[in-house]
Amino acid sequence: MNLIEARATITIGVLAFIAATLVSPSGAGAASCSATLLGGPSAWTTLNSSGEFGGAVLLTEDPNANFVVRDNGVDSYARANLDGIGFSTIDFDACSRQDGGQELVFPRQTMTLAAGQVRVRPKLYVHPRRPFARLFTTLTNSTDEQVTFTFSFTANSGADNNTVIGTSSNGDATANEADRWATSCEDVSANGCSEVVGESQRDPELAHNWEGQGGNHSADRVEIDGDPEFEFDGIRLAPGKTKAFMQVITLAPTILAANKAAVKVDTRPNKAGVFTGLSKKERQRLQNW
Repeated sequence: MNLIEARATITIGVLAFIAATLVSPSGAGAASCSATLLGGPSAWTTLNSSGEFGGAVLLTEDPNANFVVRDNGVDSYARANLDGIGFSTIDFDACSRQDGGQELVFPRQTMTLAAGQVRVRPKLYVHPRRPFARLFTTLTNSTDEQVTFTFSFTANSGADNNTVIGTSSNGDATANEADRWATSCEDVSANGCSEVVGESQRDPELAHNWEGQGGNHSADRVEIDGDPEFEFDGIRLAPGKTKAFMQVITLAPTILAANKAAVKVDTRPNKAGVFTGLSKKERQRLQNW
């Protein structure tokens, strides 16, 4: 079975519960905000109201050359929050497709904060050849005064209380604001991410990259457990100005593969495809990469 056939098998058979949400990959016109984006080799569903991924599955190959679906990669990942208020839209059919159908662009929504109003627009991208997804969120000050707020990505990894950190960018098994990335697993037997005998039903391992090297704004608070959160404090937007934040998540068949993916995204983001489809202006607006 080649990769194309494997993808078809996922969509039509094992993943029939998400196949009903498939939409045309055309970038023209409005599209449903509830969609399935096919990656390599993975499938990701979107949540039409909160502008985030609502599920992810990974296709792996076992030693007997059989294809195995590792589902429940995420329950939700990752919602844009401003001062603790989550992005939300009621324009469920006002999304659009970009980058050959690999990216779903949500409609801009104005969020009212204590400090003013900010227009927010999430864009969800899935790489066609690698099992990773990118969340790119633009923030625009639509008032005549400077607006200062806290921005965060919030998520539910799906592993809940069984979440264990594999490693992080500084080499230890904790994830905090001193890191740029960390990996995690669903450790159902409480014996470490590398010990997986008898755990064939576990979730995929995850690589979380919440900032890159040399960004303007590092995370001020990081938590990776059943409910990951990546917080950036003191975001200042002058009138009419736009800034952007980005998060990358990778599905992996083993914790070693997750570690390798996280390092590649961190050290060779261009080669990893992290910036694929982003315009020069969008890259210039990035704060955490």
